[in-house]
Amino acid sequence: MAKRLILVDGTGQAFRSFHAIRDSLTTRNGTPTNAVYGFVKSFFRLLKEEKPEYIAVIFDPPGKTERHKIYPEYKANRPETQESFRQQIPLIKRFLHACRVAILEEEGIEADDILATLTKQAETKGFQVAIFTNDKDMFQLVSDQTRVYRTGYSRQQDAGDEYRIYDADAVRERYGINPGQMTDYLAIVGDSSDNIPGAQGIGAKTAPKLLQQFPSIEEMLENLESLPAQWRNKLSASRETVLLSKQLVTLNADVPVTTTVESLKWTGRDEKELLKLFQELEFNSLLGELELEPDEPEIHYHAVLSREELRALADQLQAAEEFAVDLETTSLNTIDARIVGIAISLKPHEAFYIPLGHRYLGAPDQLSESEVLTTLRPFLEDPAYHKVGQNIKYDLKVFRNYGIHLTGIHFDTLIASYLLNSSPSGNSLENLALRYLNHKMIPIETLIGKGSKQITMDQADLEKTVTYACEDADITLQIKNRLEPELHEQHLYSIFAEIEMPLIPILAEMELHGVEVDVNYLHQVSQNLESRLQEMSSEIYAVAGEEFNIKSPKQLGAILFDKLKLPTRRRTKTGYSTDERTLRSLIDKHPLPQLILNYRQLATLKSTFVDALPNHICPKTGRVHTTFNQAVAATGRLSSSDPNLQNIPIRTDEGKELRRAFIAPPGCMLMAADYSQIELRILAHVSEDLNLIEAFRSGQDIHARTASLIF
Repeated sequence: MAKRLILVDGTGQAFRSFHAIRDSLTTRNGTPTNAVYGFVKSFFRLLKEEKPEYIAVIFDPPGKTERHKIYPEYKANRPETQESFRQQIPLIKRFLHACRVAILEEEGIEADDILATLTKQAETKGFQVAIFTNDKDMFQLVSDQTRVYRTGYSRQQDAGDEYRIYDADAVRERYGINPGQMTDYLAIVGDSSDNIPGAQGIGAKTAPKLLQQFPSIEEMLENLESLPAQWRNKLSASRETVLLSKQLVTLNADVPVTTTVESLKWTGRDEKELLKLFQELEFNSLLGELELEPDEPEIHYHAVLSREELRALADQLQAAEEFAVDLETTSLNTIDARIVGIAISLKPHEAFYIPLGHRYLGAPDQLSESEVLTTLRPFLEDPAYHKVGQNIKYDLKVFRNYGIHLTGIHFDTLIASYLLNSSPSGNSLENLALRYLNHKMIPIETLIGKGSKQITMDQADLEKTVTYACEDADITLQIKNRLEPELHEQHLYSIFAEIEMPLIPILAEMELHGVEVDVNYLHQVSQNLESRLQEMSSEIYAVAGEEFNIKSPKQLGAILFDKLKLPTRRRTKTGYSTDERTLRSLIDKHPLPQLILNYRQLATLKSTFVDALPNHICPKTGRVHTTFNQAVAATGRLSSSDPNLQNIPIRTDEGKELRRAFIAPPGCMLMAADYSQIELRILAHVSEDLNLIEAFRSGQDIHARTASLIF
């Protein structure tokens, strides 16, 4: 079987990533990382799917090359390289070094010529070659042994590249020429990206017809008299330009390269170096891509199944100053969740799991729920014992289902990590374990499965759950020991301890209390909105001149751009883009885009809130119980989820009408909290009304108004 060499156009791939991913992607210290992130994602996919045996990445050197000597205007129309892009090339090369992939860059020699030289060398040695690039110049290298993988563009941050594989047949299908004629084709049509002039007045449709008659531009120029007058005159007038263009686009497959094809054998990635780089660049979402081999210490995880074991644990808790606690439950919904087991860790690498509710056939005998909770209650409710948890607000709320008031909440690793790094995707316990401990945690799917075959935790095998649950508590305690000094170093500990941690029980009270909703009033609002939507539909049809499916982007696009001939901005895979940005850009061109925006806003309000809110009413309490998230919004503000009550419009008449469906409880849930900086923090999160905050400071009775703002 022939050996296979993969060659990657590094500069082209980096540039593609830079423009495909938003340029706001930076580290906390402001280092731009969008090009690096996109490059890493694409390259990881390449390694996974192609499993290279030999591989190299080739970069363009800075400065001018031989082609500039031939034609000073070569690439002259390109804008100056952005500094934010230039900064990221060394980081991309660091990534490739960590991947142990050869990087080739020769002063004064374009990457395309190095690619051509390596391709020809590899072919003479019997290699199959795959070139990953978006440069159509590479099609001239396509042969029986070489294919070009042309990468597609995507503006979705996490979208992978799509490759179109070009062999000789694909080149003929796409351009109507043989791969060997690509230089002649480009010499005729030119290449605006490289400022290659080509022949004046002959384009991509005519060039293949000419090359089907004459195999090369030279033969074509020698036989001008046999061509129709319009082509003959244009080619004759562009003779020198066309020949110069061919010289510029023809790749040099004989440039000096300081490597051999055999030396490009890939030996695999350096996972530890990649971990260091990803931590530095804050690529937390990519940590799970690494295949780390941690140096695991000896661990001691115990199942507590007897009274003697429970008493022994209670004795250890009696002497402890802090411990990590983590619940295994039947549901993520805290109102409905029942405790399946309690995990506790008092020191790193050791933890205990007390099962209470594993109810599968063959499950071992477990201690009674009442006995365990009676034994643990004094420690859980005594603030002298410091509790540590990951998203401990969840555990606090579940304990309340059993009448246990968890106090002494000292450290939440989720909140601490968020203060240090506001990326929500990077603050999961799994990512924190990878980042700080080089440890890959047990996926919950190994216990409960996924999809249609997923079971609940009370049906999970007890032996497996002991390891899983103990690991959760143990890792949480270890992460706390890493994050606490870092908070001090970053001068964030006072914010963490004085504002964020005391806020947890207040938010929990608000969530547990919930808010009452007038369902009959909502039904009335829904009917009113439906009538208004029908009126708006009629107005839209009148302005458009015909009826169509307003909710269909395809049909709307046909009306806006095919019928009304409005200027197009962007296209998607399925047709014209009709997103909000596009419609707003067309408001001054025609009244229809504004009508569509108004319709969408009202339809969203109806479907997302008015019609959906009754489904969020808890049968047990008759109230809506949202969750306030401290560690989601990158700005530091609270967010609301399940349902997102904060997204209800506050300034529109429709939004105000909807908010009247919420019935503020007597005195409002904030009345239970003392006047303190923490309440001001809540107000700052849910309101930008400075007068309200000043009123609160002065002790005025503004609870009802606060409730109306929150809900």
